[in-house]
Amino acid sequence: MAEIVVKPTSQFIKVLAAQSRGERLDSKVVAEANQIVTDLVKDLSPQNRHMFAQTIGFAVNELQQNSLDFLNQLAEQKNIEYGAKAAFDIQTRGIMAQIQAKGSTPVRSYVTDRRISVDTFEISARPAIQINDLLTGRVQMSRLISEANEAITLEKVRYVESVLHAAISNFQTPFYGTGTGVVGPTLDSMLDYFSDFGPVTILGSASALRQVSQLAGAMLDPTTNHFSDNMIDTVNANGHLGVYNTADLVKLTNAYYPGTTKRILDPNWLYIVPGGYTGDARNLKIVNEGAVRAYERQDPDDESLEVTLRLWFGASFVTMDRLPNIGAYLIG
Repeated sequence: MAEIVVKPTSQFIKVLAAQSRGERLDSKVVAEANQIVTDLVKDLSPQNRHMFAQTIGFAVNELQQNSLDFLNQLAEQKNIEYGAKAAFDIQTRGIMAQIQAKGSTPVRSYVTDRRISVDTFEISARPAIQINDLLTGRVQMSRLISEANEAITLEKVRYVESVLHAAISNFQTPFYGTGTGVVGPTLDSMLDYFSDFGPVTILGSASALRQVSQLAGAMLDPTTNHFSDNMIDTVNANGHLGVYNTADLVKLTNAYYPGTTKRILDPNWLYIVPGGYTGDARNLKIVNEGAVRAYERQDPDDESLEVTLRLWFGASFVTMDRLPNIGAYLIG
């Protein structure tokens, strides 16, 4: 058996991550990856146990890079080394102008910002597996990696969503709105405000965007909302309109809690995001401190192999000049 070397950049890790995402791969490539796993667990020396755990940690870390669509669209994210502090520069409006008598000296003002840091905490998972299940193929390594990543992602997204909702619900219209269903005048007033900063996108679940779409059309008589043929075709094709009151409608990718029909992201929220606010101007700040770390332990009684996965992570909602630059609507 050739010496096995496991690194974050190994092709072996890329293949396992791709398998875990359900991608179609060449059968020979898959067989080679599975053989490496088999070789590791056939001889559970301390070194092989360590590499087995690192394989899971590296693959989960690879999956984490592209599995958080919700965060990528709403947050500024920073990846830092262990022990470092993530500093976010929050812009504040410092330059002032004034009307004064001719020749007077204006008040001095500066381009200013303030720096904040986001504390991190730990998300962990502790999967265990019977070695014989891997050797006989009853459990695939890709399934173990996929479920571990799903569990960590679920907790991560749930926490970030709670931070966002707790912060934004402290504000009033035009930053936060709510009502029974989507109330047109309330949503329109929010869009009027945010559209002054540039093109606006409304992010939401399919069901939420469908309710927004029902507000469109034209009231040509007191009782009926009329829709053009193009609008009807768009809803039939996509489940919702592409545009409402100048704002693009974009569906958020969602998932379900394992074994349930409950969505991970609350489907009753709409997020209003001005196109001009990206990167450091976003209110939601995410910190990933280091990569996923993996530690192994073999149970002496049943010979199962445990792998503890630890991820350091933090989230915070900060505002420029005490006002948020995104909006949110809760469908009651």
